[in-house]
Amino acid sequence: KSINGGLTWVASSSGLLDPNVNVVVADARTPNVLLAGTNSLGIFRSSNGGALWVPANGGLTSSSAGISVSALTFDPVAGTLFAAAGVSNAMQIYKSSNGTAWTATNLATTRVTALSPSAGTVFAATVGGFDAFVAKWNTSGSLLYATYLGGYRDDVANAIAVDLNGGAYVTGSTSSTNFPSSNPIQFAFRGGSGVITDAFAAKLDASGSELSFSTYL
Repeated sequence: KSINGGLTWVASSSGLLDPNVNVVVADARTPNVLLAGTNSLGIFRSSNGGALWVPANGGLTSSSAGISVSALTFDPVAGTLFAAAGVSNAMQIYKSSNGTAWTATNLATTRVTALSPSAGTVFAATVGGFDAFVAKWNTSGSLLYATYLGGYRDDVANAIAVDLNGGAYVTGSTSSTNFPSSNPIQFAFRGGSGVITDAFAAKLDASGSELSFSTYL
């Protein structure tokens, strides 16, 4: 921390078990109270200006990957703290009146990059995940089709095969609950808090314009 406008800095991380800190915010009601959002161990709270930090994850959902906190903010109007916590591709917005006990709100999305309060309203900035794609060229190198394959979270294609009729079979993994579905054998996404992806298998017809089937696995 710095007490002279950033001219000099000293370490202030005692008790902060994750050195990868994504965000720090001060409680405007009590400036010595600080919250730090880390990459894998959730939220830490300091009541003495950063001299000592203790975990403050009550109510946050954990997974096998830990708890990543990408954004924190304090609403001075309502006196409420907000945090975006989860894993990299599946974040939940939580709120707290004291910075130690957290309650989930009804907003769950992918990759929250910032939270900002304004007149009792909180705005969340998000970025999308990544999609798989399928593309087809002819023997002269001309592109015949190219299409995204995915939902609103992360979708990865790991293998592709083509049959004699030009149909493309694609397999991979997805964390999207709205992955495109056609004639599925598993209708719904079943990844849980510790398993955040499902496998998928899909087939596109020779023109790339229609899914013959697409299913979670």
